[in-house]
Amino acid sequence: IAAWIKPDGSFKPEANPDFRLIASYGSNNGTREHWDFKLNSDNTLSFFSADIPSDARSGIDSSYKVPNDVWTHVALQVSTTGLTYFVNGEKVDSKTFKSPIKNDTNGLGKRNFAIGALTEGLGSFRGGMAEFAIYKGLVDPKDTTTIPF
Repeated sequence: IAAWIKPDGSFKPEANPDFRLIASYGSNNGTREHWDFKLNSDNTLSFFSADIPSDARSGIDSSYKVPNDVWTHVALQVSTTGLTYFVNGEKVDSKTFKSPIKNDTNGLGKRNFAIGALTEGLGSFRGGMAEFAIYKGLVDPKDTTTIPF
């Protein structure tokens, strides 16, 4: 998952949810049919997947804070054992899941996909977003940032 983002510095999330979505897939009904890539209220990068057991979800947010009002390329690589966050083509953080995830989506069928919000319209991203992409398989993040936005 990769995108150029420019978070609006004047926006302060105050309600629930208090984050800004870059992308989300599935329904947000608490089932394993959901994942999202977002900025937390303090602009740290975050990933959530209902496939990750609840006891393994803590501590997987990035420590990197995306600056407001600046175009920044963000990317995320997810595997069954962990995830890696990239900013402007450089690795900024990686996390290992406490237990591997199955990531078995074969039986899920068609689900909603949204850019800039949850599929229900919550957690709207305020600011600019461009050149959003999802890659199948691992891609060198430097290959996704050759032309600055």
